[in-house]
Order: sequence, then structure tokens, then C-alpha cells
Amino acid sequence: MQLIGKELMRKAVVAGQFYPDSKKELTKTLKSFLKIEEDASIKAAVVPHAGYFFSGKCAGKVYSLLPCFGTYVILGVNHNAVGKDIAISLEDFETPLGIVKNDVDLGRAILHIFGLDEDNDAHRYEHSIEVQLPFLQATHQNFEIVPIILKNYNLEVCKSLAKAIVSSAKKLRKKVVLIASSDFTHSGPDYGFLGSMEIDKEAIYKIAEFNSEEFMKTADKTTICGSGAIATVIEAAKLLGSKEAELLEYYDSSKIAPNVNKVGYAGIVFR
Repeated sequence: MQLIGKELMRKAVVAGQFYPDSKKELTKTLKSFLKIEEDASIKAAVVPHAGYFFSGKCAGKVYSLLPCFGTYVILGVNHNAVGKDIAISLEDFETPLGIVKNDVDLGRAILHIFGLDEDNDAHRYEHSIEVQLPFLQATHQNFEIVPIILKNYNLEVCKSLAKAIVSSAKKLRKKVVLIASSDFTHSGPDYGFLGSMEIDKEAIYKIAEFNSEEFMKTADKTTICGSGAIATVIEAAKLLGSKEAELLEYYDSSKIAPNVNKVGYAGIVFR
């Protein structure tokens, strides 16, 4: 008999690929990327989701600063095109460092606004949220997550989702930090895009301006995979009172391992 709902748990699927599957080795790897200097003014962030060998340094810059809040709303990328356009899981997630609890109350409140049911299938093999969790486990305790994956979105969907997240959190009196999981431009023959990585500067500039509309237009010209997650976080940051966005780190994968195929990684926080 198959159990349903909260009885299921989303198991780690990219441990041993994107990051170490040994608790000891994973802890050691995370420590090498982190220098904790918590900043309570941070409301939201943009973080890459590649393998730690490539993007761990960038992600570590962000997670070193994230404040200890009760809930982290993580917006990921639907690389597999499975499930609903707004896919929210109500499952707990497991990593080599243990179990990450799901903020079911907040997740259900957001689902209710859109008249949706939970969608665990979209999350089953998606890495963009999973790779964020060990960083949170290494830096914080007693937190929960709301995992959200987007596909087939536009700016209005992103604005509606941002409003739903912020209004639901306020109604439930929860302090939240939003995290957009996204890599930036993928350039090279393997990606079918031969444009310059310089376009990431334009995209980051639009993010710094809190201009989600112009950011989306820029993203449409390149291969930023999590543009919906980023646009949602921009809109939510505004609703949460953020006044500035700071680029903590940017580089592309060729700086780690020279290759004609390269991916951009940006770490950004909203204060």
C-alpha cells in the first residue's frame, strides 16, 4: 500500500553527483565555502544551482549572510517539464545531512490562493532546490522550507506568486526569506547559444534596479534558466520592503574548468 501526502519524503537524488553523498565529506566541503556573517536585513537572494565544484563558492557567499528565519521559500527551475506550472511540494526533503522539514501551513496557504493541489512529481528528480538544502542545514537550525518549482510562467504569474507568498506569510505571522535558485547564461555548442556572457551584466543590472519586467526581457535574449524564480523574488523583495540589491559574486564555469561551454553564476542579496 502506497502512502500519500505527508507520509512520503523527497529523497536526495543528486547526492554524489552535484555534491558529496558522504555526510563527513559534504560537511567539509560546505565549510570550505562558508564564512558566517549573518545579515538580518536580507529579505531574499539569488543563488546558483550547479554542482558545488563549479558554483559552491558563489552559493557560499550568499549562505554566509542569510539570516536565521523560520521559513525559507525556495523557488526552483523545472528542468524536466514535469507537473504543474506552479508546483509546490508538501513533503519533507532528505539530504545526507538529515531531514529538512516542510512548512506545510504556508505551502497550503499559497496553494489555496491559486486553487491548486500539491505537486510532488515535479520535485521528484529536480535538483535546483535540493542543492540549496545542505547549505541551509550547514548554516541554520530549526527551519522549514516551502519548495516551489515554476514552468510556463510570465511576469504576471511571477507577480501573483510573489504577492501570494508574502500575503500568506504575513497572515500566518511567519518570517520568511525567499531564495531564487538560478544559473545565468549557458553559452557554447552544448547549449545551442553562442552569445557573449556579457549579457549577464545587463541582467544583473536590471535585478539591481528591481526591474523585473526589463530583467525578463533580457532573460528572453539569453539562456538564464531560472528567470521566473528571479522575477518572483524581485517582486517579493519589493513587497517585503527591500531597498537595495547587492551582487556578492559573479563568475562563469570556465574560470573553474576552462571549456568552450560555460555557465554564469551570480550570488545576489536583497536588503
